[in-house]
Amino acid sequence: MSNTMASAGTSATVHDGHTSANLADQPQLALAAAQLLARHWPKTSALHRVGQMRAAMRSPAGLPAHLVLLDPAGAVVAHCMLQRAGESVGQHGGFSAALTSVLVDPERRAAGLGRALLRHAEAVAARLGFGYMYLWTSDTAGFYEKCGYHLCEPVSLLRPALLGLGAASLGKLEALIAGKAGKFAEGAAAEGGGGPAEAVAGPGTVWLRRRLLERGAARRVWMAAELRAEVEEGLLRLSASGGAPGGGAAGWEVHTVSTVTWERQVGPCCGICALRMARSALRSDEGGGADGRGATPPPLPAWDEVPGLQPELLLAASARAELGASVLQAAIRSGYSRDGEIFDVHHLAALAAQTCGLHAAVVRGAAALGRLAVWIQRGGAAVVPYDAEEGTHAPARRGGHAAHYALVVGVATPRPRAVEEEPLLLLLHGLSARLLVVRASALWASCSQLDEMKPSQAGAWLVGAEGVRLSGRCLLLA
Repeated sequence: MSNTMASAGTSATVHDGHTSANLADQPQLALAAAQLLARHWPKTSALHRVGQMRAAMRSPAGLPAHLVLLDPAGAVVAHCMLQRAGESVGQHGGFSAALTSVLVDPERRAAGLGRALLRHAEAVAARLGFGYMYLWTSDTAGFYEKCGYHLCEPVSLLRPALLGLGAASLGKLEALIAGKAGKFAEGAAAEGGGGPAEAVAGPGTVWLRRRLLERGAARRVWMAAELRAEVEEGLLRLSASGGAPGGGAAGWEVHTVSTVTWERQVGPCCGICALRMARSALRSDEGGGADGRGATPPPLPAWDEVPGLQPELLLAASARAELGASVLQAAIRSGYSRDGEIFDVHHLAALAAQTCGLHAAVVRGAAALGRLAVWIQRGGAAVVPYDAEEGTHAPARRGGHAAHYALVVGVATPRPRAVEEEPLLLLLHGLSARLLVVRASALWASCSQLDEMKPSQAGAWLVGAEGVRLSGRCLLLA
């Protein structure tokens, strides 16, 4: 993600002769913007606001950023502040933005300026690589919902230096700030101050968000030689934790896909992200032809030649798969997902075949996961659901409350002198570009206990008619 606002500072006409500006590029507009805000929220003076704006302009990261709209005569008629946001308390991905201090001159309302400012801020955030835009409101939720926003959990707008606090401490701090904001709002209303303070969400407010990007901006193309080199580091990390014997890679034979493009996931799209990475590894014609469709897929693999697999679902790659099509939109259209979450491996298999042009087989049981080594050695790949440990993304046991998908891109099998050792699987996922090396048994132990979804997301995420169908299953792709 870019750390500068330079690309976002260029003025542009955004609505009916009104132009946009970033105060970092046009600091002479700061006083007019501060006066506009102070008229609506007089508890904070225009002079104090100017100081805050100038401090933001000096931020080396370019955020927070104050964005304004100018009328044809050059007067400031609307303002918003764009800043970073965490996904939720205790989960700070750093890839979301938030809007605060959103205000249109009362004399210029009902002229489309609010929507124009919102769309401009979204475009700025998207260019900077932010996947979502968050905001909060106490009385205009209907307007934002018409603009494509949906109710969501609160997020943190605290300074990045504070985000290292534990979830409990951070939650208490934000509750304290919200409580003070409520008292501030009551005082402002009693003094005729024009409504609650705009800087901190207080009681009675609702949070909303809108997706800005389907795919993360980060890209890395892994070649087979690079993947093998990463295995050495992964084995050292695993050895240090007692998960593998010492001696590095000398006792292991490594097989990987020939090449794969890593991408960072946006939102709960780990399964969809894994499919796109698999498509980059298994379809040399990923870009498709002139008509947007890929070449005729290869013949179905000989699933029965890998003992112990016993697929519960087999799907052939669709010859009509449009390889450049949006996998996320296909999932939403098919009723599999609201925002990229997939809780049924069968649905992921259908997307693999119909949208990604891959042969897909859902296999179940410990024997199937143990046979992944054979599958990878024959040139395939696999997507495995498991609970991911926060921070390390290693397999954990959370009953499905930390469910995640990873793409298996390689396997390290013991050489004859270490035949007692089980295979090690090489994983890529959308949360980190670092290759994850795990024991097959550890991955299976995590995969086999995915019984339910995270309770706090029960109303936001979509679960199909079959319920959560992840436990003990993996998806083989060819």
